Amino acid sequence: MAQDLFKYRPSLYSPQALQESLVGRETLLKRLLQAIDQGRRRKGLQNFLLTGPRGIGKTHLLLLLHHSVRGTLRWQGIPADLHRDWVSLLFPEESYRISSLAELLLEALNMLQAESPDAQLLALLQRCNRVMIPGEPERELLINYLAERKKHDGKRFLFLIDNLQNLLRSFTEEDQGRLRDLLMRGDWLMIIGAAPTLFKEVQDHQLPFYNFFEVIRIPEIKPAEIETLLKRRLKLDDRTELLKDFESRRPR
Repeated sequence: MAQDLFKYRPSLYSPQALQESLVGRETLLKRLLQAIDQGRRRKGLQNFLLTGPRGIGKTHLLLLLHHSVRGTLRWQGIPADLHRDWVSLLFPEESYRISSLAELLLEALNMLQAESPDAQLLALLQRCNRVMIPGEPERELLINYLAERKKHDGKRFLFLIDNLQNLLRSFTEEDQGRLRDLLMRGDWLMIIGAAPTLFKEVQDHQLPFYNFFEVIRIPEIKPAEIETLLKRRLKLDDRTELLKDFESRRPR
């Protein structure tokens, strides 16, 4: 029973339930949303890496960012029209099939096509899918499409990537360098990633992403916040019998 009670998969919850269960993280969330908002008026975009152990709330934050940028959720002090200037793409927590920059961009455009079908994009995807393993030619075609789409629609792309360490480890150093160049020189792509801790690809001064991301370590929530979170979870999960009996179950 205890195992069922505390098993938590944020992706299974509605945007509103995720918002209601946010405890001790609203300041951090708003900081990131403000950076996204400021990115609408700047050419240079700041990229972030959220770190913290499993269960600290990284996936929860990425989901809230995604729903907020899409306009599903609203927050006091944050513009409600971020979706007018941003396209948010949330990558699966475990993206095993992505092992190159070309495959990352292909996945992004497949998601985009699923949401907003476009004949030109469909033709590009079909061309790239005819290749067994997309390489540099396909990579550059995909980059050009995204850059041109930004010029046409005026919308930048936000990539939200959980387990960013696995993704960058699977990239060649050339792909890492090309992605860094896009983030540094382009004005259409921003990445907010998450990882359990810092990793070689952002710590090794000889690699492209050394000292590149603004790193934010997610703090542990306080004891009082844990109690608040438990009560909200019980309410969201409709565990009214436990919620009513909460005080009697408090450790003495």
